[in-house]
Amino acid sequence: MTEPGSFFTYAKFDGILSLAASGATTVLESMISQHLVDEPLFSVYLTRQDGQSGSEVVFGGVDSSLYTGQINWVPVTRGADWQILIDK
Repeated sequence: MTEPGSFFTYAKFDGILSLAASGATTVLESMISQHLVDEPLFSVYLTRQDGQSGSEVVFGGVDSSLYTGQINWVPVTRGADWQILIDK
């Protein structure tokens, strides 16, 4: 499959966790249908402190120990790649 833009030339991805081509069942969809997750969502925590990596993906919810404050849910403007509107 191909994606637009030069970013995808440098980024390795396959889409099997959340997006799939040709109607294939994704890993997340399979986990949801088998009731292996508490909620039908996943969250991503990205960090790099002092040169160390500590990022993680949480399936079935969010890890509230990784953030402070409230989560601001925003509507997806393009479901194919979970695009959101950023206007400010």
